[in-house]
Amino acid sequence: MKGNLLAILALPLMIGGCTESSHRPPGADALIRESKAAFPAAAEFDFTAPGRMEIRDAAGKLLGHARFTDPASSGATGFRGPVPVAVFLDPGDRVVTTALLPNQEDRKFVDKLRQDDLCGRWSGFPRSEAADLEVDAVTGATYSSRAAVSSVRALLREK
Repeated sequence: MKGNLLAILALPLMIGGCTESSHRPPGADALIRESKAAFPAAAEFDFTAPGRMEIRDAAGKLLGHARFTDPASSGATGFRGPVPVAVFLDPGDRVVTTALLPNQEDRKFVDKLRQDDLCGRWSGFPRSEAADLEVDAVTGATYSSRAAVSSVRALLREK
């Protein structure tokens, strides 16, 4: 009987399960780190669906949510490969900030994007307006910045 009970409890895990951890991306630690920077009171991170996460404080109050590209499969291509990003939105669907997630771009290009505050260019805009903002590429990091802008726009336009 005990063996059957364990087999029944393990069945959802063997067939893919329906737990929130099934949506946890490979780069979750970096995403959580960026979430804490965007929402300093963040304490709980619920991966609700692929590419989606809710962010709550220690009391369970919703601070906002994130949309993110999966580093292994999406994100526009920069000079050396995909440039995954995350978009952080408040509960009213206004952009708090965006973030570059771990990628294979040369460090000097990523540093240029950070120096030029590429990730802050959408901050404060409603998601619907931010999706259509004209954001210029960063000189000296054109491929990387175009990829990041393209990825951010795609996330902002998702339903």
